[in-house]
Amino acid sequence: MFPSEQSSNAHAVLNKTNSEKIDILEIWNIIRRRKQVILGAVILSLGAAFLYIYNAVPQYVAQTTLLLDARQQNILDGSAVLAGLTGDTAVIESQVEIIRSRNLLERVANKYNLYDDGEFATQGFISSLLGDKDIDSVKQDKATNADKKSDSVGTSWTQNILAGLNTSETKTKLSPNEISRNQELHKISVLEQIDERLVVQRKGQTQALILGYRSRNPEKAQMIVSAIADAYLNDQLEAKLEATQRATKWLDERLSGLRKELNTKEEAIVQFKQRNNLFSVQGTTQIEQQVARLNEQLITAKGDTAEKLAAYNQVRRLAQTGAIQSFSGVLTSNVIASLRDKEAEITRELADLSGRYGSEHPKLRNAKAQLRDIKSQISAEVRRILAGAQSEYEIARSREASLASSLNGLRSEFKNTGVNASRLTQMEREAESSKVAFESVSERFKQTDKSEQVQQSDARIISKATIPTNPVSPKKGLIYLLAAVAGLILGVGLAFLNEHLVSGFMTAENIEQTLGISVISTLHEMPIKTLRADADTDKLHEYVHKKPISLFSESIRKIRVAVEADHLSDTGGQVVLVTSSVPNEGKTQITSSYAASWANAGKKALIIDCDFRNPSIADLFNIKVEQGLGEFLTGDMNVNDMIVKNIKHNIDFIGIKMLPDSPSDIFKMPKFKALLNHLRTLYPLIILDTPPLAAVIDTAVVADYVDNIVYVTAWEKTPRKIVTASLKLLGKNKDKVSGIVLNRVNTKRDAYYGNYYGYATKNYAKYYNA
Repeated sequence: MFPSEQSSNAHAVLNKTNSEKIDILEIWNIIRRRKQVILGAVILSLGAAFLYIYNAVPQYVAQTTLLLDARQQNILDGSAVLAGLTGDTAVIESQVEIIRSRNLLERVANKYNLYDDGEFATQGFISSLLGDKDIDSVKQDKATNADKKSDSVGTSWTQNILAGLNTSETKTKLSPNEISRNQELHKISVLEQIDERLVVQRKGQTQALILGYRSRNPEKAQMIVSAIADAYLNDQLEAKLEATQRATKWLDERLSGLRKELNTKEEAIVQFKQRNNLFSVQGTTQIEQQVARLNEQLITAKGDTAEKLAAYNQVRRLAQTGAIQSFSGVLTSNVIASLRDKEAEITRELADLSGRYGSEHPKLRNAKAQLRDIKSQISAEVRRILAGAQSEYEIARSREASLASSLNGLRSEFKNTGVNASRLTQMEREAESSKVAFESVSERFKQTDKSEQVQQSDARIISKATIPTNPVSPKKGLIYLLAAVAGLILGVGLAFLNEHLVSGFMTAENIEQTLGISVISTLHEMPIKTLRADADTDKLHEYVHKKPISLFSESIRKIRVAVEADHLSDTGGQVVLVTSSVPNEGKTQITSSYAASWANAGKKALIIDCDFRNPSIADLFNIKVEQGLGEFLTGDMNVNDMIVKNIKHNIDFIGIKMLPDSPSDIFKMPKFKALLNHLRTLYPLIILDTPPLAAVIDTAVVADYVDNIVYVTAWEKTPRKIVTASLKLLGKNKDKVSGIVLNRVNTKRDAYYGNYYGYATKNYAKYYNA
């Protein structure tokens, strides 16, 4: 499949290098040339918005703000029963559901009798109650009460409806059960409508809830949202009071049972002590206390004995090794320390006397005697310390033995009362547990009993609802803006869709990219009124003759210049074939205009009409053909007998009179080729007007004998795939195509495609005389 079958000019949004970059200018051009579609879409959207706003009923929203106060005043420590609200999301969302609950909304509906409010009474409900025949009668009854507003509170729709039920026809139509069921359905419908119009939302991350209610009546909106807020606060108080009353009742019953249980256990303990002579102090019996004390003393005595034994063993070991002086008791003894000081003093004195006197000197002997006496005292003191350590160990061991003996005796006595004491301890523990439970329940009972008088709501109104003055809907500005944006988006989408659905070529770039053939000229549309106004004619070739420097004539000259430049044959005159893909693309008009432009240059031109099935050149020039091409090729006549001389401004013509059975076979005759070769010697330019390629094969046959081919396609009209397929029919002669002529271009829209032709038409008009 050819690329042109899948894309349109909307693909021109890709730049010329086929990259992925978007061509902003091409997008703008698409919007400009399809601006009528876009503008129409915007106008339609705005019109729909206007109709909606015109028919919409104004809606008002009244708001009130509740604060869920988590900082409850802890008057009582009853948080388990009277827990205040916390600030987490789940709790707040739960409160929102409570506000929207049917039970709460039903209170508001009952308070203001909203079931009879005309704003909530639906025709579907009336129809289900009365049937279609009774609706009109109800409306007539309402019309008689026109002074009552249908949307105000208190307008009794249900009274009017039920009044119709008194007719015999209605009674036979609906049973009481059906009426009751329909009334219940209406009640549900009203509550659903209230819930739908109620908005409850959290304000940011705070604990504030904003309640809003929408109604066509501002006073009603303020009234209902205030009633819902009050109902919510009352519901909280009632819920707390009910919970408190249930807790009080349960605690009272529980307290009586615990009191009876505690009394029974305490009496059992007293009787058990009396029977078993178990007296205790601070929860333990006397023998238990004695055993505990002896146990503690024995443990202390054992420690003391071990300590004394360790000290005694150390003294003995040091004495055996001769290092008794290093014993801590010796080192810390004040007596030994004093003796050692004296020993040191006498030793110094002895040293001094030894230097001055002989060994037998009385002072020296006296000093030595004193030194011996002091050492003797030190040794005696050390022996005393050693004996003291042994004595202390013996005393500690004796005390330990005595305590162990006493404890063994008490244990023997304790074995006789152990079982009873254990049972007593168990009974006391059970009684203590019952006492703790009783005191706890008693304290809670006091709190909950008092709390009935100090209930407060966990929420409060911090912003009361006021009567709204401005409706919230319809939001005219926003609706018009959204409608305009939607219309613009729709229009742009339709514009690009139209571009995509265009089947024909609209730019030279499209043609060259798709077909690989250059565009040699672009011709704009020339309506009859334009021809008559500018040149007083209805024929294009006459216009070219009369307006040689017009834009159209300049475009025809471009064809002539391009074809002449492409003529490389030296066989004489140039033979040019003009064709198109389908009929009515303007090839015959271009043929005549091409010849007229050639004649304006002072050169002779010959036009040969080769379209046997639809000859049109003769009619265009108002010529009556006596003998034509068919007669010449199938008969025996002179060339000059079929040429019409100088039919218009130096233009000769060979027409068609008869239609042969097989035109394509006639063109294959050597006589046709010989004719063209002969005519080359007579005319510098021979133009063949041939049938469309997609219609018949004649043109493909004639193409074998020509020098150049001018291919005409209508701007935007001729499908691209047909042009592509038609060019394929030329086969090898496709190389003879000098170029494509894009005909009947809308110059105003063409300028929006960014084409040079449309741009020149708009900006270079002064260069042309028409």
